Amino acid sequence: MRTQAPRLIRPLNDPRGVNARTGYLVPQDTEQVAATESSGSACRRVARSCNSPGYPATGRQEREGRGYGLGDFAIDFDAHTATCPQGKTSTRWIDTKIDGHPRIHVDFYNAGCPVCPAKPDCTSARYRGLTLHPREQHEALQRRRREQDTDAWRQRYATRAGIEGTIAQTVNACDARRVRYKGLPKVRIEYILLATAINLIRLDAWWTGTPLGPTRTSHYARLELGLAA
Repeated sequence: MRTQAPRLIRPLNDPRGVNARTGYLVPQDTEQVAATESSGSACRRVARSCNSPGYPATGRQEREGRGYGLGDFAIDFDAHTATCPQGKTSTRWIDTKIDGHPRIHVDFYNAGCPVCPAKPDCTSARYRGLTLHPREQHEALQRRRREQDTDAWRQRYATRAGIEGTIAQTVNACDARRVRYKGLPKVRIEYILLATAINLIRLDAWWTGTPLGPTRTSHYARLELGLAA
C-alpha cells in the first residue's frame, strides 16, 4: 500500500482559516463576528476565518432542484418587501419568532399567485410564503451559500478531507477525549502538545514507510457485506 505525505495539524490562527463541518457557524454567529470584528476577540477572529458551509436551503424547490427557491427572490429589508422572479411584490411582512429565535414571515397574499403561469414552479399553496432570518443573518447566510458554490471555496474546503481520521487518531493514540488539567491556559498548552505529538507520529510513519490504516467499517456494514457475499 502506498503511503501519502502526512497532514500536519495547523494552529487556529493560521491565516488560511479553519475548516469546520456544515453549520458550525449559524447565521447569527457569522454576522456577530462580522459586526464586531474590530473588538479584537480571539474567538471572533477565529470564527471570522472559519470555512464552514452554511446550512443548505430545505424548501421543496431546493430539494427537487427546480422551481423558485428563496435565493431567487429579491429581498428589500428597507422597504419590507420581497419581489418574486415574475416581478410581483409581497403584500405582508411580519416579524415573528420560531423556537424563540427572531424570524420574518413574508407572503404574497392577494398578489396574483393563483393565476400566475409560474405557480407550479413556485408553490402548491394558494400563495407563496417565505421565512427569513433577520437582515444581517439572512445576508450572511446567502453570501456563504453563494460563496460555497465557487470552485475556489471548494478547493479551500477540500483541505478538510481526513479531519475525522485526525480526530480519531488523536483520541485513540493520545487519549484526547478528556483533558488532564483545569484552566483554559493549561488546556491550551495540553492540546498544543497533543497536536505536536500527532505531527511527530505522522512524520515517523512517513519516514518509515508505514502504510495508512484502512477505513473503519462498522459492524452493520460488515454484516451487509457478509450477506452480499
